[in-house]
Amino acid sequence: MIKVAIEKISTPSDEKLLEEILKGLEKHSVYVGIPEDNAGRKAGEMNNPTLLYIHSHGSPVKNIPARPVIEPAIEDKENKNKLNSLFLKAALEGIKGNEQNLLKQLGRIGKAAQNMCRDWFTNPKNGWPPNQPATVKGKLRKMSKSKRAAAMAVYKQGGSIDSPLIDTGELRKSIIYVVK
Repeated sequence: MIKVAIEKISTPSDEKLLEEILKGLEKHSVYVGIPEDNAGRKAGEMNNPTLLYIHSHGSPVKNIPARPVIEPAIEDKENKNKLNSLFLKAALEGIKGNEQNLLKQLGRIGKAAQNMCRDWFTNPKNGWPPNQPATVKGKLRKMSKSKRAAAMAVYKQGGSIDSPLIDTGELRKSIIYVVK
């Protein structure tokens, strides 16, 4: 859940305006994550919501460190400020009674939050620990010969050949938004 920060209420008219804004927004919700109908993977594989949960919380049994995505991406100060600004625009449309523009603004909020979460996979601010060497070797084994050669050339030049939680990009692409 995204919380909009209210800095200052100084007059009764400010309170009334705030009540109107909140009343207009409470009819709608913007959700970001992996809905059930976007959960798919091949038969016999864990689905995307389960994988995201495991990776977000970690698994000591499987030696998987926590690499949270949705909450820290949305709570990031820069991202949160952008979302707050978009929520304000949506609220103003709600006050005007313009339902169509309100829904359009809520869609913009959802799209922005979705992209923030997807970008978090490669954002240096995520603070995720690197993959274990055995994981990197396993990823290299799965690559075609030409991709493996290209990856090794990047590695020899000091570049990274591995990004945690990104093999096919399927998990990242499964994060979407829904306005209800």
